Amino acid sequence: MSSQWFGSTNEPRASSLRKVSDGAIEATQTYEGRYSDLVSGAPAIGQLITISGVTLYCENVEIQQGATDDGKMTVSASNRTTIVVDETEWVRVDQDIRYHPNFMTGGMWELDDADRQDVEAKLNAPNDDSVDTPDGNAGELYTRLLRGETNYAIYIPVCRRTSYYLTNPSVGSGCGKIATPPMPSPTGYTYIFTADRAVRSGWCWQRVQEWTGFADVDTDIINNAS
Repeated sequence: MSSQWFGSTNEPRASSLRKVSDGAIEATQTYEGRYSDLVSGAPAIGQLITISGVTLYCENVEIQQGATDDGKMTVSASNRTTIVVDETEWVRVDQDIRYHPNFMTGGMWELDDADRQDVEAKLNAPNDDSVDTPDGNAGELYTRLLRGETNYAIYIPVCRRTSYYLTNPSVGSGCGKIATPPMPSPTGYTYIFTADRAVRSGWCWQRVQEWTGFADVDTDIINNAS
């Protein structure tokens, strides 16, 4: 940053640079000079400035007035809008135990329609002795439902991209559709673009996009949803 912005009596003082965990560089530069010059020549938020030889975006300016017309200006800047953070996490989803692979075709307790009807009939009439208690494969499901084991957990991948913008980015296009995540992602899944949101974060806009992976997707329904 050049002192000529603020008049010949303004002089840059201490400056500092630091790199934060997501890879962004943050910097602070302090100036002293005439208060009126500092106010009239302060950089705008989002303006490119140079601190300690590094070109960054101005994100905050504080100006303090002294006893007379002297002043002190502290400028904070970063390269936040050049940073993209990619993440992947595994999210728990509860599924109906009736459709656990063990109870489906080829499973160790494979059930047919008649077995499933027997299970539901006894669940709906637990005290009716005229309704037989399911046994065999059907009994495996019935006893689990009877003790409250109604769901089982699966884990699916969610790929997330966080990026930053000077102005409000356009969001929402393509949500709910099948899409390939723009970062490396676990294989064996079909991904749907499930989130796209932009919120104001200090001096810039933070955009978060998410792609959720599913083992099975009805492409006729998903890609034709309004």
